[in-house]
Amino acid sequence: MPSNFRRLSFLVALLGGLSAAAVDPVRAETTETYDWGSAVPISTAGPAWYDDAYYQQVIANGVAGTSLRR
Repeated sequence: MPSNFRRLSFLVALLGGLSAAAVDPVRAETTETYDWGSAVPISTAGPAWYDDAYYQQVIANGVAGTSLRR
């Protein structure tokens, strides 16, 4: 058992060191700064076929599901 613990400890230390070295914080070019902090805007646009009518159908069908349009 102590041997397994040593191996696990070594592996955790090794992986922790590798991941810490690989991470390099970079500031996004599109970062927007606000009074409360900063944020990177992301697109929330959905696919063209997922319109309001299809959304209403999905909500109406609930857990029964809705077929995808062809």
